[in-house]
Amino acid sequence: MGMLRVKLGFVAVALSVSGCGPSHEQSAIEAFERFQSALFARDEDAVRRTLTRESRQVVEHLPWERLSNQEPLAPIGCEESNGRFRVTVRDPNRDDAEAIWVVVREDSHWRVDLIESTRFNHREVALPGPAMTLRPQALTDVQVREAAARLQGSHDD
Repeated sequence: MGMLRVKLGFVAVALSVSGCGPSHEQSAIEAFERFQSALFARDEDAVRRTLTRESRQVVEHLPWERLSNQEPLAPIGCEESNGRFRVTVRDPNRDDAEAIWVVVREDSHWRVDLIESTRFNHREVALPGPAMTLRPQALTDVQVREAAARLQGSHDD
C-alpha cells in the first residue's frame, strides 16, 4: 500500500509539472472569454459573476446599448505580472487595435478586473471646441498678494 501511494504521488507531481490541465494564462483567457460572452448576451448577473468585487460596482454603467453593433474582441496572448494576468486582445471595432484586460484570482475564481484594466486602455478623446493645453506656471507677485489677501479675509470672518 505504501509503494502504491508513493507511485500515485509521483504521477500527480509528474502530471502537474508536465503541464497537463490549463495553464494560468489559459485560465485567465478563458475568464475573459466568459466575461465577454456574458456581456454580449446582455446577462448582467453572469457579467457580475465574472468580475472582481470592486468591478461589480460599475456594471450598471457598462455601455449595453453599444454592444449590438460591436464585434467581440479576440484574445491573442496573456502574460503574468505580480499575480495579475494581462490578456491582450485585438479590437476589430478599432482597426484591430490592441487592448489589455486584467484578470486576477479572487475567491478561488478567475475574474476580470475592470478597474485595473482601464489603466491599460485609457486613451485621449477629442472634445469639440478649440484645442487647449494647460501648463502649470508660477504665480506673479500680484497674484500671490491677492491670494494672500483673500485667505486673510476668509480667516477674519
